[in-house]
Amino acid sequence: MAIDVVMTITSDGDTAQAIQESPAHIGIESSHEWPFESRPHFLDYPFTNESATFEDHLAAAERHRPHITTAPDVEKGRELTDVVSMGDKLLDYSDNVIIVPKTCRKAGTAGCSTGIITITTWSSSPSSTTTSNG
Repeated sequence: MAIDVVMTITSDGDTAQAIQESPAHIGIESSHEWPFESRPHFLDYPFTNESATFEDHLAAAERHRPHITTAPDVEKGRELTDVVSMGDKLLDYSDNVIIVPKTCRKAGTAGCSTGIITITTWSSSPSSTTTSNG
């Protein structure tokens, strides 16, 4: 399993320059404009923006074609099956999709775990996934 170090930025500036000069990758929230000609490594869903929509995030993924993007978290009434469907749509524009199942039913419920699910290919069932609990 590879480990990626990603720093998200809000604009081009000193932080972005420092990241470009390091082995880390640059990412950005989909609610911000990508300030470079190159393809972003990481496109994050704007989780803290209450007015953010999946449609806007999907459009940003289509525009930027990131290596990795996130689907909305499994929380706030979103079911895992719905988020996986969103992840499947994001795979049209991103090499990998990360899904964070923050809640499923009630935290601590049997069969419910928190962690990160990375979908690299998807059909009717995941053909390549990596799960990291923690």
